[in-house]
Amino acid sequence: MKRLGLFLLVAVVAVTITAASVENATALPAFNKQFAKTYKDSKVAAAAKAAKCNLCHVEKKKKSERNEYGQALSKFVTKDDYKELKGDPDKLEAKIEKAFEEAGKLKSASGKTFAERMEAGDLPAAE
Repeated sequence: MKRLGLFLLVAVVAVTITAASVENATALPAFNKQFAKTYKDSKVAAAAKAAKCNLCHVEKKKKSERNEYGQALSKFVTKDDYKELKGDPDKLEAKIEKAFEEAGKLKSASGKTFAERMEAGDLPAAE
């Protein structure tokens, strides 16, 4: 009986630790899906596919921490925009597409615009 109690205690602690360490992902699948669609025939496609969430987020950090490209995109599509438009996929796609266009015009830390980096086959964020 003591072993069962110990086992249950260890199981509860393990589940609690696991649940506490899971980050609340703020990455929105619509962005990744739209990026893949928009840039499927570009030089950046393979690098973006490999980067997955790190296209916009900082690797090994909370998903609420965006890299410079993710920060740029968030200027043009907010969480409120996403919530408002998620019921209308066409409008959401257009909003995200416009965000890609507008963010692409902004300069990255490398001195090149995000669009220039992607045209060269590099991920948009210089970080």
